[in-house]
Amino acid sequence: MAAPRQISVRPRWWLNSYLLIFIVLATVGGCLAVLIYAPEAGSASFDIDEDGNFVVSSEEQLFWTDSHGENRIDLTEGWQPRFLPGGDKFLFTRDNTIWVYSLEDRSESQIIPQVKDYSNFFSVIHEPSGLVYFTRAKKRWPPPIIAGMSHHPYDIYSCEMDGSNLRQITDVGFDYIEIEAKSVAGNFLYFSGERHDPPDDQGSVFRLNIEDETVIQLENTAGAWGVSVSNDGSKLAITRHPEYYSFQVMDLETGKTEMVRKAEDELAVNPTFSRDDQSILFSEDKKRDSKVKLMRLSLSDQTESVVIEVEPR
Repeated sequence: MAAPRQISVRPRWWLNSYLLIFIVLATVGGCLAVLIYAPEAGSASFDIDEDGNFVVSSEEQLFWTDSHGENRIDLTEGWQPRFLPGGDKFLFTRDNTIWVYSLEDRSESQIIPQVKDYSNFFSVIHEPSGLVYFTRAKKRWPPPIIAGMSHHPYDIYSCEMDGSNLRQITDVGFDYIEIEAKSVAGNFLYFSGERHDPPDDQGSVFRLNIEDETVIQLENTAGAWGVSVSNDGSKLAITRHPEYYSFQVMDLETGKTEMVRKAEDELAVNPTFSRDDQSILFSEDKKRDSKVKLMRLSLSDQTESVVIEVEPR
């Protein structure tokens, strides 16, 4: 599709810093202890359309850019963008709900009303059916940190593009679950998750059969933190915990895995197969570099090259 028309957007001042700070106060030996947590800088969530154009979220600011990282156009606030077929619209998450954004007229609309009892969405479109599949978490009480649990329980839901026919698909109550970009191939949806019962601290890759709604856990995927399926449905790209710097490729027919990237100082996230399945695109955070850097890893010789490198705004 052609580049969307330019409209000036002024991000909110607090988004420019993207310093999310949680302050936990506790009395330790009569002293006040303060724990401050700041997310990694420089990493980004993204998706790529059929023409090679990107929609990227960095510091919760969404922007569109062409395949060369030029002609950047700021759009709106949000996270986890997912292109819809045709590339003129994409899904994204904001305020604990899912939105759709039109690049043609620069409008956005909310698919699912915000519900206070749920939190944290990761979404993906199933192109054959046109359904939106997403995760959401029912909030526990007491909160997990008080009850000795790590997360609210996540499950997978589906709905139509207008938010109708909302259904809960799984009833597992994962401690963590994430649907990555490009995680659907045919009638199979792949996701990484940590089972709550029985407990699974490392996580694994699971496959949901959209047709009969059965879920199986894939073997040899212990420690999976992120997953993406190739466009032909034959391979998975897996990021394993705690090796957030490395990627493995699994052959779904044989179950064999191959290490295709191993590094020690660059946080590599959101692996996504290229359209021809000959390379993997990913976001890199090199020693907290403030730049948004999307990389391409060639699967033939494991060489890396920069696709997009832009300064956050």
